[in-house]
Amino acid sequence: LETALSLLKKIPQTIFDKSSSFYWSKPCDDLPHPNYLNAVCRLYTNLSAKDLFFELRQIEYKQGRVRHHHLQVE
Repeated sequence: LETALSLLKKIPQTIFDKSSSFYWSKPCDDLPHPNYLNAVCRLYTNLSAKDLFFELRQIEYKQGRVRHHHLQVE
């Protein structure tokens, strides 16, 4: 998560304000997988929702996240 937080600080037209401590949470679905490590961040941005979503997905990709479904922002 430290790397992800540093990448959030580099999103163009965006100010990283602060983040929470890291915490663990259980999956919300019935699929068998490990708990998630999370943090909450507050950002201020001039990006559109679609552009911010793209930037966030790029951070996930750089971190090696593989999605088995596709989310779209319209």
